[in-house]
Amino acid sequence: MAIKAVTDALLALESGVPLADCLKVGGVPLPTAIDTANTATGEGRVAIFYTDLEPDDIIAIGCLCKMLAPTMAGPPVIVYTVDMEEKDAGGVYSAKLVMAASALGQTLIDQIIVVSGVDKDRFPEPPPPYAPTEDMLRVAVTRTLQRAGGKDGIDIYQLAPGRGNIAGMFDIFKENDATWESLKGRIRVSAYTGGFNMLYSTPEDHDRLAAFATHGGQPLRDLAHFKFTAGRANSRLNDLHTLLPNFSQTVGQANPYLQEAWSQFSARHNGKLIRPDHPKLWDPKKEPLTSEEQVRFASIALEFDTDLKRYSQRTREDAGVWDKVAGYKQNTFNGLADGALGGPLCDCLIFLTMWLEQTSPEAVVLNEVGGWEVDADKGFTRVLIGEKGLCDCVQPYLADPKKEVLGETLDEALRGTAIAVISCC
Repeated sequence: MAIKAVTDALLALESGVPLADCLKVGGVPLPTAIDTANTATGEGRVAIFYTDLEPDDIIAIGCLCKMLAPTMAGPPVIVYTVDMEEKDAGGVYSAKLVMAASALGQTLIDQIIVVSGVDKDRFPEPPPPYAPTEDMLRVAVTRTLQRAGGKDGIDIYQLAPGRGNIAGMFDIFKENDATWESLKGRIRVSAYTGGFNMLYSTPEDHDRLAAFATHGGQPLRDLAHFKFTAGRANSRLNDLHTLLPNFSQTVGQANPYLQEAWSQFSARHNGKLIRPDHPKLWDPKKEPLTSEEQVRFASIALEFDTDLKRYSQRTREDAGVWDKVAGYKQNTFNGLADGALGGPLCDCLIFLTMWLEQTSPEAVVLNEVGGWEVDADKGFTRVLIGEKGLCDCVQPYLADPKKEVLGETLDEALRGTAIAVISCC
């Protein structure tokens, strides 16, 4: 039932049918936890999530909305940035939308604003039903300001590469001097600053994100996986799969439609990463495939277009071929071969940091404030303690990353909150 429902919804969306109607066509039921949690109260803060709707983004958005519901003035503003030339090509764009709606429900459908990037030659506009008819960054800012009037302030979460959009929103916020002044001391900024996000943010994005934080009067909260985990000191915190073992089964029991949508996303997105002719499929430190291995892999490769799971399994089962697959590609093969739902932990660290701050403040270090520095060429950020930078910043990290029960504790927090959000059955 879930396979047909999700497949029908994807086909409808790819023909230009609005997202809500696509899900009705497929008969995909929607969870309601976020809808009821974020009913406008007239008081509280307004959240802006700037996202590329990867699985870690979706989980983070849902968990943050659930946890912060008592302090939120209403539903969040969700800005989805797309790359139709590369990352979201090949059906990935529509798969992300169906996956996100299956997880976040009507709130996602009602609140999503789709943008590309400032450079339209590199980032063409999305296709229908989200082809823009007006300046969508302006729509996002206008919606935010309407909800923020008289409220406690704005929380900005950058979960995706800026592509000039962060700078664009900042400039729109500043157009009205009185409005901008009214936000002084009322903006909080959190960002996941992995290499991909920073490399594909412009220098103007970095500057304006810092300016948001400075105007808000609070240090920018910069989440970096390597820093947070003390250089991956705890293997449970490597990614979603290691932190949440058997998460596929957990999701399937709570929401089989999300499980199927996520699986179809993985096939479209991750399949591209392990195609037989991918230039980085093989480990450059290993010898090339022997003639016999080439023949065997040519037979395996025939499965790629018809049965991606079997292609992945057969590649893994051939010891000679498998040994020469690049190590980081082996993770992708394993996930597809096992039907596992996974991905990086990345944006979920923002939620986990806030959860620890509320429940076990001694477990996370949040008081080392310094100047924020961005290496735009390498995509790295750091905090210079006692020095000036683009703005004041803190990079949270675990006080004791090797603590024996830490993995289980964070598993329970993330899994429990996520399931409360996505459940529809």
